[in-house]
Amino acid sequence: MEPDKKINIYGVGKRGGSLIKLMEACNMPIGHIVDGNRDLWGTAIGNRRIESPEVLREGMNSPVCITVGSFIEIAKIRKRMQQLCRAGLYHEIPYHRLIMEIYEKTDLVQMLPAEKIKEQDHTTVIFGCEAGLGLGGIENWTKGICAKFIEEGDYTSFILTDHASYDIPEQLKGHILKADIDRGQMFTPYNMKRIINCIAQYLPCILVTSQPDQTLLAGKILKEAFGSKIKVISGIRGGYAEINDSYIHMRKCTDLYVSVNSAVRTDMIKRGIPSESIYTMLCPVECQNVLRRGYSLDPVLPIRAGFAGRLEKEEKRMDLMIKLIAKLEELQAHYYLEFAGGGSYEEKIRNYAKEHGCENKIRMLGKIDQNAIAAFWQDKDICINISDHEGRSRSTIEAMANGAVPVVTNTWGVQDDITDGENGFIVAVGDYGTMAQRICFLDRNRGRLPDMGSRAYKELRKKCSMDDHYAFWKRMINLVMQEKVK
Repeated sequence: MEPDKKINIYGVGKRGGSLIKLMEACNMPIGHIVDGNRDLWGTAIGNRRIESPEVLREGMNSPVCITVGSFIEIAKIRKRMQQLCRAGLYHEIPYHRLIMEIYEKTDLVQMLPAEKIKEQDHTTVIFGCEAGLGLGGIENWTKGICAKFIEEGDYTSFILTDHASYDIPEQLKGHILKADIDRGQMFTPYNMKRIINCIAQYLPCILVTSQPDQTLLAGKILKEAFGSKIKVISGIRGGYAEINDSYIHMRKCTDLYVSVNSAVRTDMIKRGIPSESIYTMLCPVECQNVLRRGYSLDPVLPIRAGFAGRLEKEEKRMDLMIKLIAKLEELQAHYYLEFAGGGSYEEKIRNYAKEHGCENKIRMLGKIDQNAIAAFWQDKDICINISDHEGRSRSTIEAMANGAVPVVTNTWGVQDDITDGENGFIVAVGDYGTMAQRICFLDRNRGRLPDMGSRAYKELRKKCSMDDHYAFWKRMINLVMQEKVK
C-alpha cells in the first residue's frame, strides 16, 4: 500500500468505527466513509460524514476496506463494488491486512508496560478468549482444556478474556485474566495496551488463540519485544475460507497453527503455510463407555429428529430448515422434530408449523443447559445440520457421541467424522430436498438406525477423549518451546 494513499472505509459498525479511531490515532489517511444503510447517509461518525457507496465510483484508484463482520454481507458488498466499478478498478485491502500494515508503521514501545517485566521461573499457558466466556463451542472448549491443564499441573494455566461477569466453574476460579477492553475500540492502542499488560505479567508463556483477533496481534507485539519468551499457537476454528485469509494476513503473529479439521489444514497449506507448521486437532466430547439407548424401531412411532444451535438464517440456514419441513410433509415422512436453541427463526418456524398443520410434529424447546445436551440426543434417532458453514460442528459430534445418526450438509470437517451411508448421510450444501429424502429413507428403514447410530458413536468414542486431547496439546507446546517451528 502506498504510504499516502487514502483508504476508503465501507461500514460504520463497531469494526468500522474502531478502525477509523485506529487510523486517526496513527495518522493514516482516510478517504470516504460509506455504508449501505441509507438512513446513515449525511450523519457523522466523529468529525467525518457518512456517504453513499455511490461516491466510490469517482475515486476508485483508492483502496477500499470492508469492515463488516458477516462473511455473507462481505460477499454481497464485493459484488456491489464490482458493479459500481465497471472499469475493473476496484481495489480492496482486507481488514486484517490493513490492521497489520498500520501496526507495522506504529511505534510499539508505547504499547508495552512501563515497568520492568519480572520473568517467572516456569512457563505459563494462556488460552485467549477475549470475546467472552458465554455459551458457545470455542468458549466451552477453552474452559474445558484450561481446566484439564490445571488438573494435570504441568503448566500454570489461565484464560484471558474480557472484563464482563461470567459463571465460572470452581476449578477455573483464580485462573481468569481479565483485560478491560472496549468493544468500540477494537485493535486500537487503548485495547492493545490492556491485553499486552495482562499477558506480559506471565512471561515466559505460550499463548493459544482461537480467533484472528486482538490477542493474536498482542502476541506478535510481545514477541518483537521479548523474543522467544513468548510463543503463539493459532487455533483455526471456522469453516470459511475468509477466516483462513485473515490468518494469512496476520501470518507474522503465529509460530504454529492448529486447525479444527483436515479441510482447513489442506486449505492453509495451499496458501503457503508449511505442512510441518499446521496440525489438526480433534476436540473432545463426552462419550459413555458403553452406548445405552433405544431407537424408534416401531414404524407406528414417528422417527425422532433434532437440531441444536442458533435458530438463524445466516450460516445455520433456518430458512432452509423451513423448506426441509415442507419437503418432509410433501414426502409424507412420519417424523417428530425438536429444536434446542434460540434465535430470530424460533417464532417463524413455530408459525410455519401452525399455518401448515404440522405443529404436532414440531417442538421448540428454547435454549437448554449444556448438562442436558446428552439426554437431548439420546432421545433422538437423527441429528440434522443444514448449515452453509461449519468448522467442526460441536452439536453434530455431541449427537454422534450419543448415538444419533447425522444427516448433514457437506461443510468443512464433516468427512473427518462421517462416512456417507455408513454412520450418517452427507448432502450438498443447501440441498434440503436430498436431506429430506435421506430422512425418509431412515423413516422407512428403521432397522438401519441402531447400526448407523452405533457406528457414529464408535467413531467419536475412539478419538475424542480429553486425555488424548491434553497429550496432543502438550506435544504442540513442546514443539514451539523447542523452536522447531519457523
